[in-house]
Amino acid sequence: MRIGDKMRQWRNGVGNAPRHYAGTRSATGRVLSRARSLTAAAIAVAMMATVAVTSLLPTYNAKADENHNDGAICTPTSISFGTNTGSGTEDTGIATYAGGDMYVGQKVSGDMRNPSGPAGSYAAEAEGLTAVNGKLLMHPLKGLWTSYYTDGTRNGYIKDYKGFRFGIVGFGGQYRPKTGSSTLEVRGKSSDSSIGWVGGAQSWGNAGWIGQTNPKEPNYTANIAGDQTLVYGGSSNDILGKGSSNTDKDKYKNRASVYVPEGTQGTVNWQQNDNQIGSTGETFDGFGSYIKTLSGNLSNLNKQQSESVYVADAKTTTGNEGYNGLVRTKFDDTYSFNISSVHEKIIEFVGNGTSSMQVFNLPANMLNDSSSYTGVSFSFKKIPDTSSVVINVTGEKVDFHNGWRFWWTDTNNTTKELGGSYTDGDYAKRAQQIMWNFADASSVIIRGGQGSGTTTRKDPNSPAENTDGVWAGSFSLTTKDDPAAGMLGSILVPNGSFESHVSTNGRVWVGGNYAMYNPNAVGETGRDDNKFVNYERSHSASALDMDQERHNLPWNGSYSTQCAAIAWDKVDASTQAALGGTTWTVYASKSDAQNQSNALKTVTDNAYGDDDSNNGSFSIGGLNPNAIYYIREVSANNTAYATNTNIYAITAGGEGSTARVVTNVYDSEGNEITDSNKKLLPSAGDNSINAKIANKRSGTSIEWSKVDGTDTETLLGGSAWTLSKMNGNTTEQSWNIIDDQSGTEVKSVKIFDANSSEVTSASFTGSVAQQFHAVAYDQNGKVINNAKLTWESADPAVASVNAGFVTATGDGDTTITVKSADGSASATLSVHVKGVIAQTSVNIKDHNNGDIVSLEKGKTLQLTATVAPEDNTVKWSSSDPNAVSVSLNTTNGTSVTLTANSVTATPVTITAEETRGNKTFTLSVTVTAKQYLTLYFEAVNNWPTNNVTVGYGTSSGGWSTRVMQQVPGCADSYAYVDIPLADITADSTFLFLHTNNDGQYYYPPANYGGPKAWDNTGRHYNFKFVDNGALPEAVTISAGPNYSITAPSGCAVTQSASNAKAAKSTKRAVATSLRTNARVTSAAANTATATKADEDTAAGRFKVSDLVDGTYHLQETKAPNGYDLSGMVYTITIANGTATWSPAFGADNTGNKIANTRKTGSVTWTKVSSDSNNANPLPGSQWTLKQTKTFSWENGVAKYIDADATLGTVTDCVNDENNVADCSTQTGAYVDLDGDSGKFKISGLGWGEYELVESKAPDGYDLDNTPHKFRIGPLEGDNIAGNWYANTGFNNADTSAYNEQTTFTVNGGNIKNKPGVILPGTGGAGDYWIYAAALVAALIGVVAAGMALKVRRRQ
Repeated sequence: MRIGDKMRQWRNGVGNAPRHYAGTRSATGRVLSRARSLTAAAIAVAMMATVAVTSLLPTYNAKADENHNDGAICTPTSISFGTNTGSGTEDTGIATYAGGDMYVGQKVSGDMRNPSGPAGSYAAEAEGLTAVNGKLLMHPLKGLWTSYYTDGTRNGYIKDYKGFRFGIVGFGGQYRPKTGSSTLEVRGKSSDSSIGWVGGAQSWGNAGWIGQTNPKEPNYTANIAGDQTLVYGGSSNDILGKGSSNTDKDKYKNRASVYVPEGTQGTVNWQQNDNQIGSTGETFDGFGSYIKTLSGNLSNLNKQQSESVYVADAKTTTGNEGYNGLVRTKFDDTYSFNISSVHEKIIEFVGNGTSSMQVFNLPANMLNDSSSYTGVSFSFKKIPDTSSVVINVTGEKVDFHNGWRFWWTDTNNTTKELGGSYTDGDYAKRAQQIMWNFADASSVIIRGGQGSGTTTRKDPNSPAENTDGVWAGSFSLTTKDDPAAGMLGSILVPNGSFESHVSTNGRVWVGGNYAMYNPNAVGETGRDDNKFVNYERSHSASALDMDQERHNLPWNGSYSTQCAAIAWDKVDASTQAALGGTTWTVYASKSDAQNQSNALKTVTDNAYGDDDSNNGSFSIGGLNPNAIYYIREVSANNTAYATNTNIYAITAGGEGSTARVVTNVYDSEGNEITDSNKKLLPSAGDNSINAKIANKRSGTSIEWSKVDGTDTETLLGGSAWTLSKMNGNTTEQSWNIIDDQSGTEVKSVKIFDANSSEVTSASFTGSVAQQFHAVAYDQNGKVINNAKLTWESADPAVASVNAGFVTATGDGDTTITVKSADGSASATLSVHVKGVIAQTSVNIKDHNNGDIVSLEKGKTLQLTATVAPEDNTVKWSSSDPNAVSVSLNTTNGTSVTLTANSVTATPVTITAEETRGNKTFTLSVTVTAKQYLTLYFEAVNNWPTNNVTVGYGTSSGGWSTRVMQQVPGCADSYAYVDIPLADITADSTFLFLHTNNDGQYYYPPANYGGPKAWDNTGRHYNFKFVDNGALPEAVTISAGPNYSITAPSGCAVTQSASNAKAAKSTKRAVATSLRTNARVTSAAANTATATKADEDTAAGRFKVSDLVDGTYHLQETKAPNGYDLSGMVYTITIANGTATWSPAFGADNTGNKIANTRKTGSVTWTKVSSDSNNANPLPGSQWTLKQTKTFSWENGVAKYIDADATLGTVTDCVNDENNVADCSTQTGAYVDLDGDSGKFKISGLGWGEYELVESKAPDGYDLDNTPHKFRIGPLEGDNIAGNWYANTGFNNADTSAYNEQTTFTVNGGNIKNKPGVILPGTGGAGDYWIYAAALVAALIGVVAAGMALKVRRRQ
């Protein structure tokens, strides 16, 4: 199960969610607290955003449609208001969130460290879970949740007021957390130094409380930072009336600021300072970031008008502005208020009656400019019951009085005025449909209703009430800020403060301070000092005694556990890599999908409506359970990919589930697809893993293979090619293609430690990491260098691995696995870890912590974070929460894309935070002014993008030209150029030129709809990009020609991380220098992009994709080692997605095999005398050449097989002898090609082993019958990329890496012969006469010496 799935389970209350028990906080909850918001955390295009709860879903058959509900937008059962506090609906979300401090009252100057404290408020209750990131300060004035004396003379008089209640309200939605969980969370992290003396919560006058007043109510806890505090100074509010009067200022001196009243059940835990929000799985920081992202997504709906999203402007109407005798009655009928007259501004929101999301734009001044009215009331028309409503209020300051009235006209044209119908089911139902998004506001104040009239108490006074002066009967009151004029709908103020004077009905999520503020009690008309006293002996800010309450309701634009979700992943068809940015539509029926009508939802990846923040992954909620849905891609939003036109059926499961299985696939005509290749469905999914739906690259792919010409079953790795797109005889674009051999088949893998010893297990004590490496072997046991191997850990929480570097992350056992690219071969390492405390970290790739990044306005920059341990996650945040200067496309996931929106006055801090240990990594982003106009040109017929020049008039009155470059990754669809804004003016004109062999052509703005002007000759129009005013920052000239001032979708020129990075040492470098450096880098990159990847990683196999229709030439530019370059040029014609080769491959040539011929070798040697006095080569020898071994490939490995073949006799050839003028021109086999006497060269020798033996010695020399052996070809047992024989002196032991010269030229050196006695007829006299004469002379000398000795003896 993925982490995201687990978190979604917690949102729904499923699984082992962290909870509070007995007042203790779950550590698990703190660690795993990074999901998006709960019930309203994930948003979908129409009542969307899903909670993904994995469930065991059966495999449904699409033919059994009748067994399922109709596919439709899910409408959760509405929550109605009521007073039964013992019965409610469980809420797993956050009702009220304050990113700053929360006041029941309002802050005053100073530190408020006195009995007066903050200004007091008659606010009464807050329903559901209240989460305060800052501090909670309360000064409640209203006497409520009253206890009475029940005996003696004081029977019926007031005994005590409990104070402001959290969690449960007397009247409301009764929509609150489950029993045992928390209903108040106060973190205590305030930015207000003046209240630094407050740890977490402090009250004045009375306290806040939680508690179970009867056994049927849920039992709650509160978790509050800091030490327990008491009501400041013991000061308490007066209890009014003679009989009930209690002015003892010390009566609350022992009452905690938040407490559990006597006789009730509950727990308050103090000193709870952590980041966790109750048992929700949320954190304060994470939720604060989430509401900013949510608000931004809702604002962006203005740009997403579609069948399912309707966008319109609010408008005012003059009808019903004035009204006399308007009656409002308290929910329990105890009081009613008849208002003499109202004069209210009416703001109207008119929908289209069909779309599931109705979006309205409301400028703040329409609310603020209402001082001449008593308030602002709202009218909604043509809004379907199943629709969600977003009101995007734009403006920094919002301050208005809410009116008393609220109209809703349904699609049947039935109108209800619901402003005072608190118990009407439609009051809460409509509130659940509306979200008020104050995205830009720094301050929002919604004040109460105004009016004068008559209040009537229904029941007569009791004796005690009469004694206490309770107002009875009818009496005139004037209210100037009445909280009973409630606001319907959820309220989102992500970047500012919210001061509410009215009861709110929905969620309230505030990024800054939140105040529930009603300081003034109502009084008798004309006598404000005569304050109304109700039956609880308290004043009230409301003329009908309905003081401000937070009524908790969900927004139905967020997920409900009563609905279901579907999910899938979008991947590349070839690599199955995640493919982000696609847009999809969800339909209720196959026919709707076929006709592309009646869409339920249209969702773009990682935009509003997609609850899965992972790139390429979709999760769409708010759907009817147990129904079949049909999804179809609207656009790949990437010109490099073709849109997938198939229709995919997914059957939703039960309530709260997420279905991930594609059950059936249909073509665009509705016919079921059975061919697995055409389904484009690499994986149909299962209960825990999304189905994978693929996109093919746009254009056509071609494939071929490189083989040995002798053995066409042997693939040859290492060749290189040039592919050229042709326009007639002109090359429009060329790409280099290099054989990707990384997928060489791996048969086995072994793991070795740092000492190169093979290992299968390892132990870790402590956190010292260990380095391992893996070796891949082929089928012959040979090492495969640079093989693609992947490492993974079965449990990164125990040990993580990165390229063999294993880091212990926590105690336990796990397995490290290294696999070949295709997964067919693997090795495992058993890891045992003990005594390790997990270390967390976060880094941003290619950056140092604190780096300054310069980003030009309008450019984007992708940042990628790496975290440890591997299962850690990342959240992103910005110091620019309104995204004024820099916006983030997501706040979760390892990658985020920054967009530079406007020039920064001060740098924007981008923070990546890992969620296990909360460590951060920051970058400072400076947005610089746009220095260039980026001009895009779309390819049209006869106007490809590879050879376009733009000419333009300069600001100095001259003319300049610039060559446009193709936009990388856009399938050659667009060219672009950056023109310095300093070079041009608003009056500059532009023209486009294309040059080919036929000359230069001018691209005219014939039917051009944009600005244009006559050129300086007055003969024809030129393009112009603005008629007056400032030049745009981008211009796109598309086919037509058409004009746009936005970059083409999916083809905008982005800024790379390396270009944007400015190291710390260059912080003072001016922005211009940074931009210049970035542009130089980009220019270099453009010149290096003329390559296409070989998508087939097998050595010798090629696949090239993304080829548009046209004619191409393919030619080999580098042959495999040992082979001759092929001179063939293949012409490939692509039309309608089909490639035709010329010359064509035969029917028996599977794999489009292109053969290469093996190079042949040569051998040289010289015949010399062994006599050192004779250095000249000896002529006249003859030799026998034999082949003793033949060569063959065996599974890509060189083999030499014994042979015994006499190839011929080689005779010494001398130029100009024996009728041979030039020996080197001989064409016979195995002849001497060296024309010098005594020197030999034989060429044309195929791969194998050879033997040379002298068969005739030079005249006068002994015959040498020594065999001289040599080999030509790859080293035996090696492959084409390995070593080859490099013979020197006929020595087969000499080998080296491939070198054409040494591999194919065997230098035998000098072969010596000894002189010998050889008959003249068969040889020359040689030197033997010298030796014979010397022998005769020696014999004569011996005889003479003997005779001389005999004579002397006789004497």
